[in-house]
Parts: sequence; C-alpha cells; structure tokens
Amino acid sequence: MKKYLKLAIIISLVSAGGIHIVRRLAPDEDKQREQAALKRLFPQVQSFTEKTGQPPCYEGYIINDQAQKELKGLCFLTTDVAPEVKGYAGPIKLMLGMDTKGILTGIEIIKHHETPSYVWGIEEPWFKEQFKGKSVYDAFRLGEDIDGISRATVTVSAIAEGVRKSAVRIGRERLGLEIAETEENPWLSVDYLPLIYLSGLLGMALASLLLKTQSWRIVSLGTAIVLVGFYHTDPLSSVNLINILTYRLPGLARNPFWYILAGFAILSCLLWGRVYCGFICPFGAVLELLEIVKAYRLKLSQRLEQRAKYIKYIILWLIVVAALVLNNANVGDYEPFSALFTQAGNWLDWSLLALAIGGSLFIPRFFCRYLCGVGLGLGLISKYSLKQLEIKENCRKCQNCKSACPYGAIEVQPGGALNINPVECIQCHICLNNCPQGNIGR
Repeated sequence: MKKYLKLAIIISLVSAGGIHIVRRLAPDEDKQREQAALKRLFPQVQSFTEKTGQPPCYEGYIINDQAQKELKGLCFLTTDVAPEVKGYAGPIKLMLGMDTKGILTGIEIIKHHETPSYVWGIEEPWFKEQFKGKSVYDAFRLGEDIDGISRATVTVSAIAEGVRKSAVRIGRERLGLEIAETEENPWLSVDYLPLIYLSGLLGMALASLLLKTQSWRIVSLGTAIVLVGFYHTDPLSSVNLINILTYRLPGLARNPFWYILAGFAILSCLLWGRVYCGFICPFGAVLELLEIVKAYRLKLSQRLEQRAKYIKYIILWLIVVAALVLNNANVGDYEPFSALFTQAGNWLDWSLLALAIGGSLFIPRFFCRYLCGVGLGLGLISKYSLKQLEIKENCRKCQNCKSACPYGAIEVQPGGALNINPVECIQCHICLNNCPQGNIGR
C-alpha cells in the first residue's frame, strides 16, 4: 500500500510540474487584463495598435481636428522593457501609460506573485495614483518620490525601479527624448544593518548548536522573534519553498537578507538537520514561549502521533500540486505568522494563528508538529544531512531521551530500539542533555 501511495504522489507531482511548465511556456494569458488596462490609462484614446516595435508598445491614437490620426501616447509592460527587475517572488508585470512628452498617465498591475498578506497596499488606488503625472526625468526614489508600504519594501522598490527603467528606455528609444543616464548601483541602496544583525544571529545559533548550550539557544530564539519576526517580517514560508521550486526568486541586491536566511536554512539542513526550526524560526520561538504556561499537556500514543504528523504531508502535497497547476505560489500562503508579525491577514490567517496558539498550550509546538509545510520541507532535506543526531548501539533503552523530547522526534522501533527521526528533529539537544549514559551523538 505504501509503495502505491508513494507512486501516486510522485506521478501527481510530476504531472503538476509538467502542467506548470506548459503554462509558463504557453502564450500570455493576460491579454484581457492588458486590454482593460489600456482603456483606464488612456480613456480618451480612440484606437490602439497591437503591441509592436522594440521595445514593444501599444500605440494609442486619436482623430485630431484635421481628421488625421495623431499619436497620443504609448502603453507598455515593464516585463517586456525591463525584465531584469524582480520583486520578492519574481517579475511584477505592470502596464504603464505615457504621453509623447514622457509624462506617465498611470500604472496598472497586470500580474504579480507577491504574497498578498504582505503587499496588500499595491492594489490600492492611492498607491497607483502616485505614479500619475510623474516624468521620465524623475528619480522615483522610494521614500522621497514614492511612498512605500510597511513590510513590503522589496516589492515597492521593485515596482518603482521597474517603472523608472521602463519609462526611461521607452522615452529614449521610442519617443526620442534626451534623458541623462542615471543608472544606479543597486548595492548602494542596501541597508546593511539588518544583515549585520542577521549574521550575528546565525553565528549565535551555530555556536549554540555546536556547544550544545540551551541558554544561547534561548537567546537566539528571542533575537529571532525581534529581528526576523517583527522587525524584518521575513521568516521562511511555504510560498518561499514553492518559489524556489519554480525559480521565482528576488534579485540578490534587492533582498540579500532573504538569500542569507534561506541559504543558511538549507545548508544547515544538509549538514546537521533542522537548525532553522530549532534556533532561528521566530514563530516556532513564540510557540516555545507558550510552554511557560503550565496548561494541561496531552500525551498522544506513538501511533496517533505518527498519524497526526501525516497531516502536514498532505498539506504540503496539496499546496505544491495546486501551486504548480495554477501557476500561483500564493496558494501556499496559509501560515499564521503573517498575521502575528504584520498584524494583517485574512480570516484564515487569524484562525490558524488562534489554532496554533491554542494547540501549543496542550502540545508543544502544535503547528510545527502537525501543520507546518516549511518545517516538513526542511525535514525532508534533513534526511540526507551529513551529521545527524543518532542513538548509539549501546543504548540501554531507558527512554529518558524519548520522555524529554518535547517534539515527538524520538520513536520506539520494533524490538524496543530508539531512533531519532531527522524529519521531525529540530536539533534542540534536549534529548542529548537528558541521556544519562551519553549515548546520543552525531
């Protein structure tokens, strides 16, 4: 039965991947949105040509007083003109309207893959209206010419840069405007202070892991809540995992924080296991804080515990298949930490947050154990880690480690032998510190 189930999962994932590739290579599905955007950007225009020329543009014409066709302006897509500009989750397709003097008549968002709970404001009229009336000669500086959106800096700066680069190129090459070269080095605008803090956090986590000190681990988790959770609001999510699978990534200079965090999480999994979950994850740290509350603790049997953990397998499988088939990673946006750290979210986010907190009062790290797709994804990588925690052969089977493990990662095998499941283990070292014979090591 397990063989058939694994085969069915593999077939479904391969099929979904094939559909995803076909959809990405298929002709543009956004034609209707583009046509509607043309009318909003140039309501007075009587006719538009098809998208032609290099860079490609829609040309808008009116009939003047001499009964002749007169070019009123151009409409163009940022993904056609400046495809190198990427947001947090890949390119953001914007349509711009620009008159013959290089003045923008507005912008319309055709498609993006950013996580809605973090970029709720980019669809609002006030945000798009900021660009109306701007000139190709403007700098489009975030915080000066363009107002940002809290906790969506990467996305908003990508929109501003995409608008500026596209408008300048169209102004030069299609309208013949003389525009001074203002190309900026993106690395000059990077805020390096959070990167220094993050480096310190990762160093502290590694020191705690290698020295097996619980006190440093607690400090590491507390720092992660502040830095990764509330300050930078950039913990790893299921949407990130899907975007990595589908190669929709932000530009390196635009979001080095994410690259360092994601790189550390994956590399540490390959070396030791789920270090991110045990030392860096801000939401996991918040759920651990709830263990201070001495609520009634539920003890599930090993059989029931193992079955309950399959829930997150089903969730991860469903969101990966759906994201690939629909070509939309945001179907995986179900984590409750967006509501906690941004104080914004839909009814599902708040409901999951209540469930995660309520469940953790009775079962440690309830959400991590049974529902977290990120933890499972990192756990599956950890199956192949080079230095896994293992219980040695001379173990006396006292089961002190199993009783001490708060997360159910230690399982009793047939015959009474104990095994640490690398998919579930978050490397907290509580088992190691509670083994009276010192029979646990890497």
